[in-house]
Amino acid sequence: MFDQAADGIVVGNSSGILSNVNTAICKLLEYSKEEIIGKDMTFIFEENSLKENPLRLDLVNEHSAIIKERMIKTKSGKTIPIEMSSRKLSDGRYQAFFRDITDRIKTQALLHANEERFRNIMSASFDGIIVFDNDKILEANEVFLNMIKYKLHQILQMSLYQFINDNSKKILAKNLSEKNESTSEIVLVSGTGESISVEIRARNLVFIGTEAKIAFIRDITERKNKDLQLFKYQNQLEEIVDEQTKELKEKNTELNINAVKQESQRRVLEKALIKLEETKTQLIQSEKMASIGTLTAGITHEINTPINFISNGIDGLNEHLNDIIALFKEYRKININNFAEKIQVINVLENRMDIEYSIAAVQKMTNIIHNGVNRTVEIIKNLRNFSSFDNKAIIRFNIYENINTVLVILHSKYKDRVDIIKNYDNLLPEIESNSGKITQIFMNILLNAIQAIKEKGKIIITTGHDILKNAIMVSIKDDGIGIPRNIMNKIYDPFFTTKEIGEGTGIGLSIVYNYVKELNGIIEVKSEVNKGTEFIIFFPININN
Repeated sequence: MFDQAADGIVVGNSSGILSNVNTAICKLLEYSKEEIIGKDMTFIFEENSLKENPLRLDLVNEHSAIIKERMIKTKSGKTIPIEMSSRKLSDGRYQAFFRDITDRIKTQALLHANEERFRNIMSASFDGIIVFDNDKILEANEVFLNMIKYKLHQILQMSLYQFINDNSKKILAKNLSEKNESTSEIVLVSGTGESISVEIRARNLVFIGTEAKIAFIRDITERKNKDLQLFKYQNQLEEIVDEQTKELKEKNTELNINAVKQESQRRVLEKALIKLEETKTQLIQSEKMASIGTLTAGITHEINTPINFISNGIDGLNEHLNDIIALFKEYRKININNFAEKIQVINVLENRMDIEYSIAAVQKMTNIIHNGVNRTVEIIKNLRNFSSFDNKAIIRFNIYENINTVLVILHSKYKDRVDIIKNYDNLLPEIESNSGKITQIFMNILLNAIQAIKEKGKIIITTGHDILKNAIMVSIKDDGIGIPRNIMNKIYDPFFTTKEIGEGTGIGLSIVYNYVKELNGIIEVKSEVNKGTEFIIFFPININN
């Protein structure tokens, strides 16, 4: 057993002269037994290591072993970190065990580097970051601590829910129960009692060997305040329109009663109509801005998803490329004199890293990065198309581009919830019309359809060529809550809405109706409560005919 032990073993007298060694220590030191036996034990150790930590056999006894980490020096001059366990035998001799701890030290260094990189990322983030396990906080960065007005040592092992507003606790608990990434909008409560609106994105994480979750917390108080300001502005606009409408009616009455003042009143009416038209234009622009505002968070998430694919792919790529590069370097070191030795080292490296798996992994990571880049380019391209439409230009185009642009922009509103079914006519001709207004028509109708589906459902988009009308037909049909019969005649009225406060301006369908008429089109609607709504629109192939 002495000679078959995996650890190196030496035996020496009280003066440190070696009298016996096993095969493992000979292999480790690159000496034969004959070269070692009879020498002082100190020759094994690297000089500086021995100076810093002298060998003290006089402290070793029979009852307990002394374990220390030291550096040894091989015959070829290489230094190796080892763990040395020394004890005194019953016959007065000394026995020491040597274990190579090179891999352990490398592993410890790698863990330390990863922890340091994790902390650097946390400290550099503009968002608050916390790590928690079973609701207990394990780590947090300065941004989060500044939000809640606490020090790190005060919150460690505290429950995350102690900093959550009561109305938000159920929302967060439900979302955190999901296995994958979740996003919630909740309210934090700071140590000073201040309420902070935040968006919290959580995902699973292995933290210091433990299954945990990491959450990125972004302060959205300013965005919430802007939404509130937009809502107030909408109410103010409604009041302005009501006041102006009332004023126009009064002026009209005065004109009918007093013919003498007719010319003067006509001029006043013209000015008021101009102002009303300006207000209408402002309201339409306000509706567009409100649509963009509601989509901003979703679009940000849509872009973050492929960006995360790219980031994770690069991390995996670096990991496997480092292994492959290390193997390549060993190949380059091969020459006639060391061929057998290097082949053995290379075999060990290949067995350890599984070269076939690493090559396959590199190819997989490259595909992940490529797909992430393509998805990001697609999102940005469609956003650019949507934002650059000229509302005055009459051009020839294919309406599928307009529909697909809207579906990409609205993707975060319906993904994993609403199925989009496309019944497209492959022979549909191009049309000459206003591309920007048609895109806005699709945006408003599809957004209404998505919002009408409260849980899961489907939207069917059907196209066709009506030869008799010399027009193309687009049908958008949902299986949402439907429109009650008693309000069907009001859906195109400005500011009429059945949505909750803050969810809509009430002029979306009014814009749709006016744009369809401006483009010489026809719009029809069919609806049944709890079964769904279908909008059917006819666009002339040439707006001038």
